[in-house]
Amino acid sequence: MNRILVPIDFSPASISAWKTALYFARIFRAAVRVIHVCPKGFWEPYMPLLLETALREQREEEAKTAFGKWLDKWSVNGVIEIQHDLLYGDVDQTILRVAKDWKADLLVMGNKKDIQLKKKWLGSTVAAVLKKCEQEVLIVPDGKEINSIGSMTFAMSFEEERVEAIESVLLFSGRIGSRLTCLNIHKKKQEEKGIPKAEILKRAYKQELKEGLIQFDSVIDNDFEEGVKKYLHLHPADLLVLMGEESDGLFNIFSPQSQAEELVGSNQLPVWVLPNQHAELGQLIQGWNKDNY
Repeated sequence: MNRILVPIDFSPASISAWKTALYFARIFRAAVRVIHVCPKGFWEPYMPLLLETALREQREEEAKTAFGKWLDKWSVNGVIEIQHDLLYGDVDQTILRVAKDWKADLLVMGNKKDIQLKKKWLGSTVAAVLKKCEQEVLIVPDGKEINSIGSMTFAMSFEEERVEAIESVLLFSGRIGSRLTCLNIHKKKQEEKGIPKAEILKRAYKQELKEGLIQFDSVIDNDFEEGVKKYLHLHPADLLVLMGEESDGLFNIFSPQSQAEELVGSNQLPVWVLPNQHAELGQLIQGWNKDNY
C-alpha cells in the first residue's frame, strides 16, 4: 500500500476517516493525499460570470483556511508524505478521477451516522464513490476511527468462488497483527455444498488455524446482509471486509457493491470493500519496504 486518498468535508465523520488513514499510513509508510472538493451549486450555470467567479473565489478562500486549521490541529507525525489539494467540481466524479489519476491504492472516507447508504438516490457522495470506484474503499463511521485492529471478519459466500481472496486478506491481517475470521454466509439449500468447502479450507489453512491466525465460521441465512449483521452482533469485530459482489436478483437496481452499501449504511463498523474484478489486498502490500520491518 503506497498511496492513500482521503476526501474530506471538514465534518466529524471526516476526522474519523483522517485518523484512520494516518494509522494505515504509519504502518505501511504510505503517502497520504487529502482533498476537499468545492461543489458547484445547481444555480451557478445561470449566474453572471463575475458573480460565479466571486462565489468560487470565496469558497476556495474559506476552504484554504479550513485546510490550514485542519492540518495544524491533527498530527501527521510518522507519515512519509502529506499532500493536500483544493478542487472544484462535481464531488463524487472529482474524487473518482483523482483516485484513478493519482493511482491511489486505498480511499478512506467518513460516513455520517444519519446517512442511510443503501438509499443512494438521496445523493450520498459515499454511496456514489462506493458504487463506481475501482480502488479499495474503507468507509469509517463517524466516531469510529481505527487505531488498532484486533479482529477482522471477512464475510463472503464460499459458493461464489471468492475464496481465492482469503490468502490476500490473511496476509494483510497478519501485517497489522489482527486475527482473521472467514465467515461463510449461505442459504439453507446451499448448506450441503458449503460444508465440504469449509472443511477443505480448514485443511488448507491447518497451520494458520493452529497458530490462531485464522478461523472459519458460517451462518445460514437466505439474506446475506442479515446473516452478517446477526453474526457481528454475537461476534463483534474491529473491521469488516467485503468483496464487491453482485447481489441476488434479476432486477437488481443497485451496483455490484450493494451488499457493501447495505452493511455500511446499517452498521457502526468500519467496512473495507474490495471492488469487483480488482487485484485484491495482496497486491496492495507488495509495495512494503521490507527493510522497515
